[in-house]
Amino acid sequence: DRDIAPERDFVRGLSDLEITEILETRVMLETYMAGRAASRISDAELERLANAFAAYGKRSHEKGLQEYLDLDLQFHAAVYEAGDNSLIRGILTNMIDKVLWIRRRGAASPARLQAALREI
Repeated sequence: DRDIAPERDFVRGLSDLEITEILETRVMLETYMAGRAASRISDAELERLANAFAAYGKRSHEKGLQEYLDLDLQFHAAVYEAGDNSLIRGILTNMIDKVLWIRRRGAASPARLQAALREI
């Protein structure tokens, strides 16, 4: 598969190694940010996170890939904000295009999409 690399003006795909590294980095940073969020979250941020999670759980299994990706992005953005570390939030935000590319590539299989939606 090939796609537009967001940081460049040319078309290229991601190698299996790049995909692995992106996903490993995301898991590591998101785990850290979730821990920070849990210890620092304000009532307003907790409400935003709860609303994003509620929408994510209610609608993601009923909608298609784009709705799932939109809800997932809202949920993760709420965690990033509540984590209150602008450098890590920026790194994770900059990874969004790559993560979406990986998810769309993986979702080319209807069975894979259904499995991903059941994981929620």
